Amino acid sequence: IDLPDLLGFSVVVTSCSLIGDLSESYFKRRVGAKDASNMLPGHGGIIDRLDSVVLTIVAVYYYLAWIVN
Repeated sequence: IDLPDLLGFSVVVTSCSLIGDLSESYFKRRVGAKDASNMLPGHGGIIDRLDSVVLTIVAVYYYLAWIVN
């Protein structure tokens, strides 16, 4: 992988992680839910641990598929 593709990959991962985290927090505030679950007390629940990962995995898949083609 060359440098421009690597830089693009880092921008995609960083921005999608941030957007995923902020959007999940926004939706939780809109419905008035502080913790999405009680499975991980003090961490906001399982969804708070995975919110940035879900969007990032999808974006990375499509970015890598785009680079390979």
